[in-house]
Formats: sequence, C-alpha cells, structure tokens
Amino acid sequence: MMTVFNPSTASPAQSDMRTFPDQSATEDFAKRVYAAWCSAGGPRWTIFLSGPLGSGKSTFARAFLRACGVVGAIKSPSYALIETYQVQAPFAARANETVQLLHVDLYRLRDPREVIQMGLHEQIALSQITLLEWPEQGGVWLPLPDMHLRFDYGQLDSERTLQVQLSAQCTESMRALH
Repeated sequence: MMTVFNPSTASPAQSDMRTFPDQSATEDFAKRVYAAWCSAGGPRWTIFLSGPLGSGKSTFARAFLRACGVVGAIKSPSYALIETYQVQAPFAARANETVQLLHVDLYRLRDPREVIQMGLHEQIALSQITLLEWPEQGGVWLPLPDMHLRFDYGQLDSERTLQVQLSAQCTESMRALH
C-alpha cells in the first residue's frame, strides 16, 4: 500500500515558523537547506513548497537549484509541469556521479489524478531531490514529503513567513538550520 500526502491530516515530526525580511533571506535559507542535504549525504528528499502566488516558492526553488550547481536559465515549470536537471553529485561517496533533480509545479493541474497519469511517482523515485510547488493540487495522489515549506506574506511588503515541517527522516539532517 502506498502512503500518500493528505494536506489536511499531515502531522510532521518537527515544525517551526520563520520570518524572512526579504528575498535574499529566502535565498540564503535555500542554500542552508542544500548544505544540510549535502551534509546528510544526499538522501532522497521530496520538498513541498506551498503558499499563495508571489510568496517565495519559486525564489526558494531557484536558489536551491543554483546551490546544487544548475547553470543557465532555470525555467519555471508552470506550463511544462516538470523540469528535470542533472547535476554533479556534491557528496564524496558519489563524487563521480550525476544526480537528478526535479522541479515540479502543479498549479495548472486540473484534476489531482493527473499526478498518476503523468507518472510523477516514478519520476520522484528516480530523483535525488524533488521540489514540488502547489502540492495541494495533487491531493492524496502525492507521496508524503520529507519537508513541507509553507510560505506566506509578512506584515511588510518585502517580508515573508515560512512554516517548516519536517518528517522524522529529515529532522536529524536539518538540525543545522537551528
């Protein structure tokens, strides 16, 4: 039986709230998440990115992908739904290998069952990191996330808030963020 994500009943192992004064703070946080992932030896992580339009999801994803070594244009997957990247493994145990990264945007999904039709589970299984924007659009058809980042607007125009929820597997790796 496959365990799936249900946003209304998800219970993270660890959760905390952060406030970022500007876009560069969101980018710095993405770099720190990348560093924690590398320190953990590059486990398979699925990272959900939730929040209203313009709240920081794509900013985080672009900064994370840049930290991973993606060069050139980083296309938004808004229309293609999925962008795939191959990068050099950043950890010693796999130094001569490339790893696959997925950036998924489900905003335009019409029916959550399209997740199955597009073979997203199989693509996630082949990827070392999956950054998935708008997981709510996939409903119960998505696997459980290792990390769920919920972005929102802050009190100031440039300010953003972020709720970080981590699975038990991810909690230990992310201790460096505190």
